[in-house]
Amino acid sequence: MLKDILSNKINEKGNFKRRGVVPIFSDIEVMALSFTAECLSIDSENYLFSKLISKYTDEFENIISRRQYNDRRKLLFEKTEQVAKVNGIRA
Repeated sequence: MLKDILSNKINEKGNFKRRGVVPIFSDIEVMALSFTAECLSIDSENYLFSKLISKYTDEFENIISRRQYNDRRKLLFEKTEQVAKVNGIRA
């Protein structure tokens, strides 16, 4: 869904334009994980990542650390909020 919504703003790897190293865990994956945690009412990043690492390692082969996730989520906050408001996820 995020790929369709952001198709004209992201590159083929799912990242917004930026300088430096291209992340393996894409921007839209960070945003999708953030939305998923919110929808599941998971408000603890420690809990989220303990579940991901213990039960879903095969599904997330390029998973980043909790610290990296938190840093990237903060950088993507405005874009995430825009997507949420436009698509009626948040008021």
